[in-house]
Amino acid sequence: MAKDITKMRWMVVGTSVQTEDQVEVPFEFTGRKKVHLSVAFNVGRDVAKRLVYLHNTALDKANG
Repeated sequence: MAKDITKMRWMVVGTSVQTEDQVEVPFEFTGRKKVHLSVAFNVGRDVAKRLVYLHNTALDKANG
């Protein structure tokens, strides 16, 4: 089952954006592992911070 990253909180990691929560995914040779899902790569720290702020604020408002 695919996870909907638009319903998960995001965080800045370096110059990229990832989900705060880890999701268990299967890997062919090493089995299942928990990983953060990637949202955006190498967008720059300022853009990443802005994306995370806008997304998390909208998510918080939608969830009450």
